[in-house]
Amino acid sequence: MYLLEDIENELSGLKPETFPKRYSFHKYWGKRPANIFSELIDFFSNEDEKILDPFNGSGITITEAIIKDRQGYGFDLNPIAVDLTRATIEHTRVKDFLQRSNDLVSRS
Repeated sequence: MYLLEDIENELSGLKPETFPKRYSFHKYWGKRPANIFSELIDFFSNEDEKILDPFNGSGITITEAIIKDRQGYGFDLNPIAVDLTRATIEHTRVKDFLQRSNDLVSRS
């Protein structure tokens, strides 16, 4: 159990930083500061624990969870969001990513 005082003392000084290069290959309207989510993951979880992001978006939470040796799980209604996350985690080739995106657009 976390006390509000502990959370404030530990996390109140966090400031968003520039995105690491792993997130610079795309723009996403809801992209969140990676360093903040990395610190939140450190504070609220331990290695090998599960992290769930039911609104996956650009995949920052899941990617940072994996980097921090957690099990990251995410899903999103937007298939592009899922592909962005997969591309970030798996280092998917841009050509493959564009092909998948074009396939999704052509089906809508």
